[in-house]
Amino acid sequence: METQQDDSRLKKQRNGLIILGVLLGLSIIGIIIFMTRSGRLADEKEMALSENQLLVIEKENLTEEKQNLEANVEELNNRIRELQETKEEELREKDVRIARLSRVAAEVSALRDEVAAYKLMEEQYEQLQKDFAELQTELNTLKIEHDELAEEYQKLTDSVQLAKPMQVYNINSLTKWNRWLCADRFNVERARRVDETRINFEIDGSLFTHTGERDVHLIMETPAGEIVNPSQETFVITNSEIDSPYTKMRTIDYQNEPVYLRFNIQHEERLDPGTYVVKVYIDGHLTRTSDLRLR
Repeated sequence: METQQDDSRLKKQRNGLIILGVLLGLSIIGIIIFMTRSGRLADEKEMALSENQLLVIEKENLTEEKQNLEANVEELNNRIRELQETKEEELREKDVRIARLSRVAAEVSALRDEVAAYKLMEEQYEQLQKDFAELQTELNTLKIEHDELAEEYQKLTDSVQLAKPMQVYNINSLTKWNRWLCADRFNVERARRVDETRINFEIDGSLFTHTGERDVHLIMETPAGEIVNPSQETFVITNSEIDSPYTKMRTIDYQNEPVYLRFNIQHEERLDPGTYVVKVYIDGHLTRTSDLRLR
């Protein structure tokens, strides 16, 4: 029993020694690796320091180069600004020249358009002159035709105007001698025997004569120019504004048909030999005269 315990104890001691040996071996290996690593790190550190010094030197060089470059860049920027200002000034001058040239080009284009328009106007003017000459010829022809038509129209107008007023036709003066013992005699030529004068005539118009009432005045003048049996009333003679007495007067109603009138003029006093004038007025217009000669 005790032997088994001793064996077990020995086995445990042996295992412990083995483990301790392993741990010691591992420690030695670790120390070797550490030392090797430390030497390498020292070398790397020295190399890093050398590289750092080189980098510092390079940094200083780069800084100097940077400063030089910045100075160069500033100079270049100043140069660029100068060039830019010069370029901008040149561009402004070019813009001014371009604007001036544009105006000149526009003026030239406008002048060309005006020249073209002027040429077109010249052509149109020549054509208008031709047209005017033709129209002038036509106008002269039309004027001649117009004058002819105007003359014909005036003739028609005159004829219409002449046709509008009423006219007196067939004035017939019949003298009468009233005898006491014998029958009365007519167409008496001796002035001292005429006791009555009968004046007959016809009034008529035309298609242009207006219908309606007309005042007919008859004047019989003696050879001395006096009115036979003058009336107390007067009428106005057209275009003279003269108020004149009359021998006989009658108002008729004209309806586009002839009107026959007869006036009987009594002679209370003996008539004188000579030419008696019978005048017929219609609405103040002297329409017709007739002579009656007595001896």
